[in-house]
Amino acid sequence: MDTTTVAVIQMWCSIALGLLTAVTLGVLIKYTIETVNLRKAAQEQVAQAKRQDELAEKALAGARAAEIRRQRTDVLVALIATRWVAGNPHPDADSTARFNTAINSITALWAEDAEVMDDKRALFAAIGAPARPPRTAVDEQWEIFLRHLARSIGASFDALSDTDLAEMFVR
Repeated sequence: MDTTTVAVIQMWCSIALGLLTAVTLGVLIKYTIETVNLRKAAQEQVAQAKRQDELAEKALAGARAAEIRRQRTDVLVALIATRWVAGNPHPDADSTARFNTAINSITALWAEDAEVMDDKRALFAAIGAPARPPRTAVDEQWEIFLRHLARSIGASFDALSDTDLAEMFVR
């Protein structure tokens, strides 16, 4: 082969290599753009999922607050209906059970309200509630158990003293 033919072949190979490089770069750019778009779409989906989670959490908190408000209302109505039990030396068993259920529910439903808990203690003192027997290991296990149960549902008994919890076992 003469030098002219070799030069022409080299030129065509150089052109072909240049075209192949340009096509390869074009494909890489296309896939890079697609990857960026997919990443943006995934980030938008994650952000939307977070917003939906936040809305669900707010709805759940609202439902939980409404349910606690409903239960508190039920307790209040039961206490109003059975308040005479506290001063009666011989109330009937059904009324006593309703009163004790309601008064003990105060500890769970208003655990974080110091004013209500103080008022409950003052009420017991005014009624002349019986003295508590000495604490036992079973009482302590019940108190631990109740605190763990409360935490597991998002309630907090941390504001309650052991005496507040123990009073539920006396009445």
